[in-house]
Amino acid sequence: WGAVESKESDVVSLTTTCESVEAVCVSCNDHIVRNNRRICLSTGCKHIYCDNCFKEWLESASLDNSLLPLRCCKQSLPPEFVTFWIKRLFNEVRASKLLLSMEEVYCVNKMYCPVETCSAFIDLDKVANTLDINLNFHC
Repeated sequence: WGAVESKESDVVSLTTTCESVEAVCVSCNDHIVRNNRRICLSTGCKHIYCDNCFKEWLESASLDNSLLPLRCCKQSLPPEFVTFWIKRLFNEVRASKLLLSMEEVYCVNKMYCPVETCSAFIDLDKVANTLDINLNFHC
């Protein structure tokens, strides 16, 4: 998502590989063991999710925008964190579709096509000068 500067340190501080046999996914309650090399994700509030549950959460959110932005303990997960894991957990085609579906939610400056039959989302964060816009509407 173009408007948000990605900080590698933020992403790294919110991700982890399972170092402890005691790690338990807060969603499915499965024990995440180091030996089978399953990935777990630790959010800012320190809740841990297994890779499968986080992947299902992302899929659900792509179908239900009320789940966006993704939140844990009422804290929105940073777009950098979500983007990082989408790219890691999904193939390139599916990742592109998920990122596109979530772009609207995380976009700071947005508008919609003024053509009544279209209303397509337009990301103004990607437009250099919003006062001098020459937009090609999708309709």
